[in-house]
Amino acid sequence: MGLEKVNVQGIGTGSRIAEMWAQNHPDSIRTVTMISPIPLADNLYADQARSVDRSIQAVFKDCAADKNCSKAYPNLDKVFSQLVEDLNAHPLSVNVNYITDGAQYAMRLNGDRLIDLAYVVAASTDPDWISYLPQILFETKAGNTAPAAEAFSRYIDYTRPFGTPFAQGIFCDELLSQAGKEAAQAEIDKAPSLYNAYLKNGLAINSSICAIWGERVNRPEIPKSN
Repeated sequence: MGLEKVNVQGIGTGSRIAEMWAQNHPDSIRTVTMISPIPLADNLYADQARSVDRSIQAVFKDCAADKNCSKAYPNLDKVFSQLVEDLNAHPLSVNVNYITDGAQYAMRLNGDRLIDLAYVVAASTDPDWISYLPQILFETKAGNTAPAAEAFSRYIDYTRPFGTPFAQGIFCDELLSQAGKEAAQAEIDKAPSLYNAYLKNGLAINSSICAIWGERVNRPEIPKSN
């Protein structure tokens, strides 16, 4: 293209390409902007095992420190733990609207799926969505699944980029190699027991997807400048 300097932007898994480009072609970079970056040295799944409880508990602690929130939604930690246990024993059916095509789907809401929703909400960058989590939990506990259904509708669009071939390729090649799986399993073993089944099932599912996808032994690198 004949450009001497470029501005590079990477979002999520795309940030890894931006990092590789900056490493291998530093003289060609004017600026690098990364949103939700994933450092090249990180194992995303191992980090998830460490951060799932931390992210959810941060929301619970913020609520407990707020007078109005703590009054409306007391003992969130205990409510959440019991709700996960109850839903794993007796899952609920939730009708979820798929925002993109407007179709409605019946979703089986068990405890592990609730953990997944809580983690995605808690780890998001949207303060309004994060503050909605206590209400989702208490309404679900009371038998009203409408807030959870609304959150799942948004969850589908929020997490969809992680299912693209590009994201899946990076995930399998860099994060779920044999060494990556062993690192992830080591972190899962350290996680609170509440999340153990959720994390193990997630690792097994993603490992199966990667087995179908196929790990490239010799992943091509961006060539360095002379």
